[in-house]
Order: sequence, then C-alpha cells, then structure tokens
Amino acid sequence: MVSIVPYLLLVGAVVNQGILVLAQEEARFSREKVRQMLSSGNIQSVENVLEYLEETGHDDFFHHYVLMFHSRSSQEASFEHPRAIMVSPRSEFVMAINGSEEQEGGQRIEMMEYDREERAFRFFELDLQPSPPQLSEVNPQRCLNCHREDPRPNWDHYFFWAGMYGGDDDFLTRYMDIFYKKNGESLASSNFFRTKRGKILASREARKYTEFYVSKGQHSRYSYLKDFITYSERSKERGYYRRPGLDLTNFLHSLNGKRIERKLEETIGVAPPHFKYALLGTAYCIYPGIHYSSPNRFIPKTYLNERKVEPFDDYLIRHASQVKRDILRRIHIHGSVTGDDVSSMGRIGSDDWQNYLTREAPYSRLCCDTSNYHFLIDPTLAPIKYVMALVGVDNSDWSLSFSGMPVSQHSASIVSRDFVVSSLWEEDDHTFKMGVGDSTSVFSDPEICHHLMGKSMEAFESAEAGD
Repeated sequence: MVSIVPYLLLVGAVVNQGILVLAQEEARFSREKVRQMLSSGNIQSVENVLEYLEETGHDDFFHHYVLMFHSRSSQEASFEHPRAIMVSPRSEFVMAINGSEEQEGGQRIEMMEYDREERAFRFFELDLQPSPPQLSEVNPQRCLNCHREDPRPNWDHYFFWAGMYGGDDDFLTRYMDIFYKKNGESLASSNFFRTKRGKILASREARKYTEFYVSKGQHSRYSYLKDFITYSERSKERGYYRRPGLDLTNFLHSLNGKRIERKLEETIGVAPPHFKYALLGTAYCIYPGIHYSSPNRFIPKTYLNERKVEPFDDYLIRHASQVKRDILRRIHIHGSVTGDDVSSMGRIGSDDWQNYLTREAPYSRLCCDTSNYHFLIDPTLAPIKYVMALVGVDNSDWSLSFSGMPVSQHSASIVSRDFVVSSLWEEDDHTFKMGVGDSTSVFSDPEICHHLMGKSMEAFESAEAGD
C-alpha cells in the first residue's frame, strides 16, 4: 500500500507557505493601509498618524530614518526641525515629515510605495490640514515635476548627502578650505580647527545634532524616532541602522535595480539584432581589473570611428570628473548651510560621536580624496548605459542621483546585469551556465567572453554587408 503521508506533508507545506505569504503581505504597510487608517475617523494630525503606526505594529519606520536639516523637497527643514525620511524596509514604503505645523509642508506627509508587481515607484501625499484629511491620487503632477515621468526617488549617490545630519558618509563633519585648481576641479582638504586654548571647537552640524538628540524625546513628533544604537551595543545584540545615509542609499538602489530591469525589458528590443552580442558581452564580461574592461572590445573600431563615438574610457573619465564636481557642489551646499569646515566629529551611531567634545583630537577624515573618483562610477551599469545609448535608448533617469549620472548603485547594477544576460542568452550560443543573481558570477569566464567578442564582430560585419 502506498503511504499518503508524504503527499499530506507536501500539501501541508504548501498551505503553510501560502499562509506565511499572506501574513507577510498583511504586515506590509501600503496605500491601502493609509485608506484604512483614514476610515477610522481618528486621524487629524501628523501626530495621530505616528501614534497609529506605533499601535498597529508598523514602528519599523521609527528605526530606519535619515534627518535632513536642508531640504530640496516641498517640505521645509531646519536644524531644529529637520525633515525625517522614515523607511519600512519590509513594506518597501517611505514617508517623510518635518517637525512643525508652522513649517512649509508641516501638515503634509509625503509618501512613496514600491509596487513589486509593476516594478515601479508610486508617490502620493496625505494632507492633514483639511477635515477630513485628503489622500492625493497616485503620482500627481506635483510629484512628477521633481521625480520625473517614470518616477523614482531623488537621492544623492554615495558618499555625500548634502543637508543630511551625517551627510559626509554618515559622519558629522565640518567643511573648510575648499578651493579651485586651474583645471576647474574642486578640491577639499581636511583640517582640525581648535580654539586658542587647544580645545576642539564643535562644528555647527555636530552641535545642532546634539541639541536635537537631547531634546527629541520631548517633541510631539520626533519622540517616536528611536535612537541609533552604537557599535559596541550592536556587538551585543542585533541592532538597527547605524549608517542611516548608506543604508537608505542601498535600500533605494535595490528597488531601483528592479525598476531598471523593467525599463530594460521595455527597451532592449529596440536594439538592432547585431547589437545583441555587444550588449551580452558588456553585461557579462565588463568588470574592473579583468581583460575585457570596455564595451568597445565588442564593437568594431570602424563602426565607432565612422560615427565618432566617444571611447568608453573617455566616457568614464568625463563622468568621473562630473561626479567629482557634483560631490563638491554638494559640499558647498552643505557647508553653506552649516557654516562648517572639514573635520570629522565621528559617525552617527558610533561610540565616539557622543564623546567628541572630550576627545583630545577627533580622527582625521579626508572627505574628498581627489586621487581617484572612478570607484564611484558603476562598473557594471555604466557600460550597459553606454551601449544602450548607442542604440538610441534614453537612460537619463536610471540613476537616482539629482545629477542623473551613472554612479555606483551596487545591487541595482547586479540586477540589471543579470537581466541583460538572462534575456539575451540562447542555449545554442555556447556551453554556458551561470547562477543569475549569484555574486560569484560577476567575474567573467574568459573563454565565454572571447566567444562573445567573436560573435559580436561577425554580427556587425553581417549587418554592414546587408545580410
């Protein structure tokens, strides 16, 4: 007799998995949850919303946040009343508030939800000034004016976020000695600044953050925000974000990678057939430090020369220079707001931040090393953008950066790379196995790359011959 126990166990496992998925979806905060919240009739203020989040188990927003004392959004910000951008990683939902009804946007909550199915960002806002409060439509023109037609968050790339507490790589810093060389490139140097008695003069940013940190527990809104635990505390137990700027950057880029995947899916068919192997070789083979370091190796020189195409190395140098200027522009913005110079007072969430006034000397941090900015250019996404641009695809909104440059996006680039490879690869092209999404697949097989280069040259020759 055949036992039915294994089948019952299998069915039970499937049912349990389904229940788990439903529970996870139910735990997610969403636009629909906002509607449910408003239907209670108890929401009249920002404080009411924060209280609701805490009472309904959505308090992860209060553990993951950044504080902006200078805002480029429609919500006003200041040192005393910064704009708090709060994140629920499990819900893939972001909301932003500031600290007072008297501020511009002080009675509005700006919201962003990531739509997993559509691989798209949805922007809307909750206006708490009228009664009853009004929830806007999805992606109103007011939002698209800044976030573009295929909306995405505006967030500066690593490692400098102007106007954020800890904007220099999550360090509380001061900025000084910014000067210009004859070639027009901005440089910054790191300096200690002391009083005549030798005591460390706290930067304005550090002093203001300290004042905020000490007083937020008594604030009607900021009191909901949980403290970042320190490095030593994190070693004892699993803690919350200690790198607010970097963690938000990685979170947004991971979602944007899926958005780029969708945009590639929509546009990759635009590429002429003879570009297939150039795209495939670029996605699979291009990585710093290996032999195939440029997409130009997959495109005939005659094709590039006749069309006066900018060589990829020059493209990288040009963008690296733009990235450098962009970072220094942000330093100017940050410094002009804080009035600070460049000397680190310690990372937010680090053990030494709260003791910076008693330290004999804060450790030096050169915030803007000018020796090499190439590491900021995405080693995987930039080559794909380069080739896609050759076939006329507009990729100016792929980056989250205000400047729109192809800066490093980490997980976004891996998602995009794997999508190109999996979309274009055909079984009979070559014996090839690769675990899509596996980080070990980043370094390319020279034999496969050599094969793809040959196939690409053949495809271009056939296209030129009119075959």
